[in-house]
Amino acid sequence: MKLWKEFDVFLAFVVYYYLGKIMLILEMYAMIRVKVKFYAPFNNHIGKKWIEVEMGEDAIFIDLLLRIAEIYPKFRDAIPDVTDRCVFYNNMVPVIDSNVISLQQNFKDGDEISLFGSISGG
Repeated sequence: MKLWKEFDVFLAFVVYYYLGKIMLILEMYAMIRVKVKFYAPFNNHIGKKWIEVEMGEDAIFIDLLLRIAEIYPKFRDAIPDVTDRCVFYNNMVPVIDSNVISLQQNFKDGDEISLFGSISGG
């Protein structure tokens, strides 16, 4: 009987230990969902006015662009050069809540990102 109680304690410890490990792994891979609205010319590459994208909670804006390009390969042609900020922001204006965001912007679940093309004229 005593051996059985020790086994129960050991089994409870093992379950508790591995459950904690599983929870840490799940937290590392926590996903968020964001809504992306496309305006000209980007909606032509996607074929839709908006999409929802699921990605890791530590993802930044560049990761979002790459994720969209995975889903919609034609969109890859529309992504400006991210290594040159001037070229990038002259061709794509990413906005959340009326604020232009940086290339390293993090997101929270439910964010709505709008992608505008450059505006020119006079």
